[in-house]
Order: sequence, then structure tokens, then C-alpha cells
Amino acid sequence: MHTHDRITLSLLLASAALVAQAPRPLALPIAVPSGCGLQAEDDGSLFGVGVDYQVRFLADRFEWKPILGKAAPHDLPLSMQVTHVGRGELTPVGAATRERRELRVDYVRAELREQLDLRPDGMKQSFVFDRLPAGSGDLIVRTAITTELQPERAASDGAIAFTFPGAGGLQIGQVLGIDADGHTATGTLRTNGSMLEFVLPAAFVDTAVLPLVLDPLIAAEIVVSAAATDDRQVDIAHVGTTYALVYRRFVSATNTDVYVTYVSDAGVVGATLGIENFVNVAGDSPRVVASDATANYLAVWNHSGDIQGRLLIANGAGSAVSIANSANNESQPTAAGGLLAGNGRVLVAWLDGTADAIKGCEVNMNVNPPTPQAIQTFVTDPSIFSSIRTPALPRSCPVDRLLLSWVSNSSTFGTDSVRGVFLASLTTTFGPNFTVAGGALSDAFGPAVAGDGTSWVIGYRTDSTLTGGGAACVALHQNFATAVLSSPRALTAINTTTNDIDVAWFRDSAAFALTVVRGTANDVLLISVDPLTCADCQGTFAVNLGGNDTAVAITSTFGQNTSDEGAIAWMPISGTQGNLSMQRYGADGGTISLVADGPFGEQFVSGCARVGHTNFGVELHGGSPSTAAFALFATSRIDAACGINTIVPDFLSGFVLSLGNTSAAGDVRMAFNIPGSAALSGLRFFVQFAKPGTTCFSAFDLSSAMQITLQ
Repeated sequence: MHTHDRITLSLLLASAALVAQAPRPLALPIAVPSGCGLQAEDDGSLFGVGVDYQVRFLADRFEWKPILGKAAPHDLPLSMQVTHVGRGELTPVGAATRERRELRVDYVRAELREQLDLRPDGMKQSFVFDRLPAGSGDLIVRTAITTELQPERAASDGAIAFTFPGAGGLQIGQVLGIDADGHTATGTLRTNGSMLEFVLPAAFVDTAVLPLVLDPLIAAEIVVSAAATDDRQVDIAHVGTTYALVYRRFVSATNTDVYVTYVSDAGVVGATLGIENFVNVAGDSPRVVASDATANYLAVWNHSGDIQGRLLIANGAGSAVSIANSANNESQPTAAGGLLAGNGRVLVAWLDGTADAIKGCEVNMNVNPPTPQAIQTFVTDPSIFSSIRTPALPRSCPVDRLLLSWVSNSSTFGTDSVRGVFLASLTTTFGPNFTVAGGALSDAFGPAVAGDGTSWVIGYRTDSTLTGGGAACVALHQNFATAVLSSPRALTAINTTTNDIDVAWFRDSAAFALTVVRGTANDVLLISVDPLTCADCQGTFAVNLGGNDTAVAITSTFGQNTSDEGAIAWMPISGTQGNLSMQRYGADGGTISLVADGPFGEQFVSGCARVGHTNFGVELHGGSPSTAAFALFATSRIDAACGINTIVPDFLSGFVLSLGNTSAAGDVRMAFNIPGSAALSGLRFFVQFAKPGTTCFSAFDLSSAMQITLQ
């Protein structure tokens, strides 16, 4: 089809890239091209998104909406429906049949076919005639239009603009006729504000070779100062090597929608989709988590005081579902997914502002639409002298033991504190609430959580008369129902304003993503830490400097055997305009590999496998509860068969260490100091756990074994 006929608007869906633990850029940043997509909605409509527009295809008409940003007082769509066609005398058209192609929607009527092709920069509209209407004279297609935008003659020849003062709008340009032999002629547009006619002159129509295309040029007319792509609040999760980014976009001053874009090593995958697209309703605070069991994602967001969700399937969009929709004010959703036990379960939590409580529920992602389970209350604050807000869960965790964190405000002291509680079996609190940071003398707020089910790291923003503003980190370990906390570690210099913080856990380190104010810039930084102590692991890395960046999020491939990759996403802001960026990194915290399976437990390295690490450790998860445990440690391997086991470390030249009893969850940790000698870099050693049993020498059972190489 001829390229002159399109609805065009500009969008930058910006450069993308991805992040991880001890950061090492895996590749140069990937430029994310502008995207578009078409999806089926539960109400039977089709919904398309492009760079700076949205379009909804109803049974017999389309509603095209320019994204004008905050300059628009509310959504300003234009609805268009073909009503009449003819030469000389017009007659009503017959009923339309809507047909969908991959990125095209056709309205087929007996008189003509209306083709609407989605492109990243706009929608291309064409009227195709396989036969001409009876009669003589000009060929006219009349459409009924409904819009608040006001028509006016545009600057270009033959064009009509529909605009809103100070916000912009769209422009419908010169009509072009094209016959089957490629002959062309220009036409005209006529409107009275409620109808729009596309007209081709009779002299051209009389000699045209069919099929004939009436091809108006419809382009954007945007006020330069309008923030046409005003994006905020990005979040990120992964399935395999594909990352899903969800983010909020200002459509108008009264409407923000939620979008999803998928990115792999090669760049954007599939279509950019609008997963929340209600008219004049603010969808905000989007979050996304993945279920490794289903290889799908769940996006959740705040929808005018309710919590909504949508299943994201195979780089597309599944069905939406209401997760919490009581009369109370429900907002600030958070979610945990990854390798949680129970195939396809994720946990969603949120703030119930009316009840001053944090509530949540499991969501089953094995079905479409996803199925929310019974809502539980995790935290309540009945005191009239305090309030709670901003719940935080780890984005990914290998087991169904979680740490829920939140902020508690005390009106007595006028300060915020970060608090936490353990969750078992996703929806059951385990042990008492505890304070992580903040209180009488300082503020702690904006928590971000990551962990492996036993050990956790919490990052938070600070504001203190003693230490100034900035960001800090606390590591904690779950000892039955008790939290054992490390000393806080400042992640930024004193009096450094931190606007955003997020954290991801890798197999042997954690990484914080921050946006900090440095001079006139708001920069994106990545800080690698030992998750058991919050001590430095690989230092601070600059992700993006000299810009005005905000809304940062980070994820990891934690839980997978090759958990050395992750991604960071952020929004570079220019004035009031936001665009989405990503950077992918690999981890250099040593090399860890599984070298033999065992009949019980699962091993994890905790801390950076590097020279000079004073609290390096290897953990056993899911062994036998409250049972004696031993560790086999050696720098060489023996690989000796022992019943159904394989003894990997050569314990005859190494060590057998007694570790006491495992926890009630079957966990135990072997910790030791790695000397700071550079000569140890590249040293390889092997670790394996043992417990009393019957499968090896009729006395022991062995876990899997790991090979660890120091960096």
C-alpha cells in the first residue's frame, strides 16, 4: 500500500540495555527502536499502540488518541466511522466486518475496504475500491467524527488539523488517489466538525484503473513543549534471556497508561503493548514479576484505588484481572516471583491506606486470566500516632520464604523507619515484626529487598541530621524467626540526595541500582556488595552520567545455574520528557558451577568469591531439618562413587568440617575468610555437604557439589 496514507506521531522508546552482580558490561547498550503492537481486549475490541498514539478498534469504527502528555487536560481521542460513499449522490454504507491481521485491521463493507496499518510512528489509513459506486462526479467517502479537538486549516496544502489549545493534536493532510497503474491525483478534505469527507476529482476517477485507493495523509501536529512521551515508574523482570519492562506513560493530564516492552540480547522482541488503557483513569506504580514455572510474567499496578493485574504470555499480553477492588484505597503494589515453590505462584502485596495495613494474596499464573487467591493481612498499624506505606518484596526468590519490608512513620518523633517481617508459605507471617533502620534520630524510607530465602539485603534511602541524606544497606539473616542484622553501610557519600533505589540478588553478590543527584545531573549508579555484610564487593559503577535520570529498576537471573547476568532499566529525563533505557551486565564475582548432583539439599554461594573476602560462605538450603551437618572441602577432586552419591572433594587432602545442626528449614552455612593474597586469584576448590544417612558408607548422605574459582 502507498506510503502517503498514515496517521503519524513521533515517539522515542529509547536506547535499551541490561545489568548484574559484580558489574561487567556484556555488550554495548542496545538501541531500542520505536515499537507498535496490536492486541485483543476482553471487551472484544482490538487495541493498538504506537510511538505517540493509541488506537482502539471497535466493531465498526476506530478511536485514535494522540498522546499529548500533561499539556492535555484529559484524553483527547478522535473517533471516525465511515457512514456514506458515492459519486454525486451519497448513500449509506452497509454493515462492517472487522478483520485482523498481525499489525493491521480492516473494516470490510460491500462498498469499500478500509485498511488501517499500525506502524511505530503512526497508523496508515486507506480506502480501497474494487468497484466504483454508481453515478458520476467526485468520489466521496464521508465519515462521522467525534472529538473535542477543534478543526482548523493547517499550514500544509489541503490539510486539516484537529488540535487542543496549548496541547497539540493531529493533522489530516492532502488526500491522494492511486489507481492500479500507479497514476495519482490529489483530492480535498471537507469538515463541519462532526463529519469529515475525503474527495477525489471526477476526472481522475473516470479513468482510474481499479482497484482504486483513496489515500489521505494523516500526520501529527504536536506542540513542541508538550511532553509527548512522558514515561515514568519502570520495573523489570526476566524469563530466560528475555526481559519484560513495564512502565507508566502520560497520555494526558488525567490519564496514565501502563505499557510493556520485551527486550532480549538482540533488542526489542515482538510488540510494544498497552496493558492498561482505560480512558481518563490513572494507571500507575506498575510492577512486574516472572514465574519460572510457567515462563510467563505478571504485571500489576494501581488502578484508581484498586490493584489490577495482567498475565503477559510469550512476549504478548494475556487477560487482565482484578486482584483487590474493595471500597478501601488500595495502592503501592509490590510482587515476588521467580523460583517460588508451588509451580506458577507469585505473591502480590499492597498498601490498604484506609485500613492502614499491608495486605496481599497469591496469584496463580497457570491459567489465563490469572487467579487471585484469598487476601491476607500481613501488617496492621492501629495506632493513631503512626502510619505505614511502601511495601517491598524481593522480585525473585528460589524458595517460598520471603522478607516483606515497609515504612512506618511515627508522628511522635516525626521520622520514618524501615521495618520487616518474614513470610513462610508465601502468605503466613513468621515471627515478630522488627526494625531494620531509622527511628528517633533519622529517617529511613523507600526500601528495596532481595534475598535467597535465608539471607537478605535491604537498601533504603536516608535523611538524617547526623549523616545527611543518601542511601544505605543492611544485611540480615533469618535464624528461625529472629532477624540477625548487620551494621548499616552507607552506599553514598554524606548529603548525597538519592531519588531511587532498587536491588537484585545474585548467587554470590548483590547489586544496588541508584539514581543520585551529583551537581546538576541525576545519575544512574550500580553498587556491588557482599549480601551477607553489605561490604563492598566490586565497587561502584557508573551506568549513565551527566543526564537527568530517574525511575531505576534492577533484576537478576538469580536461582538459575548461570546466575551471572542481570539488567538495569531507567528513565532518562530531558525537561519533562522521559524515555526508557536499559543496560545488560555480567557478573565477575568468581566462577561457580555445579559439578555433581546429590540426593538432598541445594547449594548456594553467599558473598563474592574473590580474594580478600573476609566472610565468604557456602550455604545448604532444604536439607534435613535440625540435623547434624558436615562440609567436605578440598582444592582437588576425587570423584569417588559411594552408593548413589559421588564424593567430589578429595577430603583426604582437604578437610571435613562439623557445622553443627541445620536450622528448622534444613539450612546451614559454612563461612571462612579468603586471604587477601593476589596469588590466590584463580584458585579452584570444591565444597560438598554431608549429613547422617544410609546412601554412602551406610552412614551418610551427600548433597550436590560445587566448584568455586576465586576472582
